[in-house]
Parts: sequence; C-alpha cells; structure tokens
Amino acid sequence: MRKLLSLSGGLTGLLLLAGCASIPPLQHDQTLHLDADEGVAAIIVDTSQPLTRFWLHSTRHFGPPLKIRAVPSGKTLYLFRVEAGRYCVDGFTYGKMAYTGGASCFSVQARQIGYGGTLIPLFENAHKFQLRSVYNVKQFRRLLKQDYPQVAAQLLPGFVPAEDQASIAPNASVQKPVHAKRSCGRYQSTCSWIKSVSNGAAEEIVIRNNSVFPIWIWTVRLYACVNVNRDCDGFVFNVKLPAKTARPFLLVKPRDPSRDFSYQFHYVWHREAAKEITKKP
Repeated sequence: MRKLLSLSGGLTGLLLLAGCASIPPLQHDQTLHLDADEGVAAIIVDTSQPLTRFWLHSTRHFGPPLKIRAVPSGKTLYLFRVEAGRYCVDGFTYGKMAYTGGASCFSVQARQIGYGGTLIPLFENAHKFQLRSVYNVKQFRRLLKQDYPQVAAQLLPGFVPAEDQASIAPNASVQKPVHAKRSCGRYQSTCSWIKSVSNGAAEEIVIRNNSVFPIWIWTVRLYACVNVNRDCDGFVFNVKLPAKTARPFLLVKPRDPSRDFSYQFHYVWHREAAKEITKKP
C-alpha cells in the first residue's frame, strides 16, 4: 500500500495569511448596540496545546476573516461582532504548522448570537493533527454567562440552538451571498473551501490543487452532519485534478430548508490514481 502524501487535516507547510483587514474577537464584556444587519458569532476553542492563530471566514463576497491570535490551552469562548450571515471555520496554526480544511459552518442571524460549536484540535504527533467539532449548548451557555454576563443577559433570551431551529421561518433574515474566490497559501499543496450557491440554498465543497503536478482526489468524507440532505459518509472519486486548478466535488443542501444545517469534511489525495477504488458518489 502506498503511503498517502497528505490529509486535509495533516498539512505541514507554512501558511502565509493574507494581509487584508480581519475581525478580532471582543476584548471585554459589554452591552452591544448592534445594527439591524449585525449579530454575534460565538465559538469555543478547547485545546491541549497553545495555538498561534485560529481563523474563520464569511461566505459573504469579500467578507473579512475572523481571526484569533495566540489561543491559550484550555477552553476559551470567543465572540465576534459580525454581519448577519454564514461563517465557516478555516483552520489554525500550531507553531509553524498549519491545519486547513474540514470546515464547520454555522449561521448568525441579525441581532442574535450564533454558536458555531466547541472546536477541539487533536494532536496525533508533531506533524499530524485534526480538528473535531462538538455542539455543546450547555457548555456554551455556562461560559457565556461566566465570561460575558452582559452579553448573555442581552442575547441569550433570543438564542436558538441549531438543532432547534425548525421554528424559524424559511425566509428568516440571514444573508447567504456567493462566496468569494479563494486561493491557497504559498506553501500549501492543496486547500479547500465551501462555496455558497443557489442564492445561499446550497453549498459546494471546492478543492484546489496548488502544486505544479497533477494529483488525484481519492475520497471526500462528510462528518458531524446536522440537517444535511445526504448520508454523512465518505464519497469516492479517484478524480484527476490538474496543477493550479480548483473544482467543486460535493454539493450539500439542508434536508429541511427551514432549519440551519452544518457539517465538516476532509479529503484524501495522492499523486497517482487509486487502482482499487471503483465506487462513485
């Protein structure tokens, strides 16, 4: 058996982050005077090792990234004042190593708080790590009341967990514009992102080959699925992806369009086609 060159969660190159403006987390507790199109994005990072950076992106065209610097070990709640819309976890850096891909996405509604889950980096060794997402509403409520009591008093009464959003009207005011075109970091062989399509009604998983040689995408796997229209499982492709090329591989829709949906993914690639993989998604 040939050794896999890379997993989307095992990137070992340096990541050069773009120099564009970014949104930092709130620095202290306060009552927020939100505009009509603003809300609060919330995530918890639970890490056994300190991280040098952690970042998310908006699916809004040219939306600025949400960036956390110097994440300490332990459980930390982060809040971002953002435009209403959909946000996805991009990855993190650990020293000079970078994790990208495996995006977990969530929605933020106007003048409400949206919880994107508890994100847990898993360190297998110095060169391989993954990102696990757990949707722990009790933990989120507890940390919000503990660390941001004023924000909790203001926004928790209107908070609706993702699994309970069936009561939200299908035309709820959530912006889901088309995702901006993205590119890999200079030292990344591959990268991936989620692209909003059909006016926000669905999402495509896009993979880019950033190397100078062709590669084959063997599999793309969905996991941690909530309200998605297909099995949360692996899909076999064995498809050639030319150098410096990006293309969509999976289309994901909500099973119930009136509810929020979320998922994570990872993919496996190789420099040669897999001779024994024959199934197609």
